[in-house]
Amino acid sequence: MAFPPALLSSGDWQILMQGLDKHFGVNASLDAKSRDQVAAFLDRNAGSGWTHSADSQRITETAWFIKKHQGSIRMLLKGRIKSLVDCLACHKESGAENPI
Repeated sequence: MAFPPALLSSGDWQILMQGLDKHFGVNASLDAKSRDQVAAFLDRNAGSGWTHSADSQRITETAWFIKKHQGSIRMLLKGRIKSLVDCLACHKESGAENPI
């Protein structure tokens, strides 16, 4: 699932785009033209400030995500959901096109 670009800062998206061959354990490499187009889109639509940034580049570790998803974090700790990146587990009303 693709996440909305506003969930990470431009700098974090740049780091992620540079390491697509090992994107959280998966090879998500793109051809050069596609990579450049995606990178430009992410840069134009990125979040701003420290609340949308994480040393790990994980959306689930940004201050914004943690503040907004306390209930989801509790559900994860209780085993009621399997992963914080399974947005549709909680955002059922949003639909697949706009999970956030």
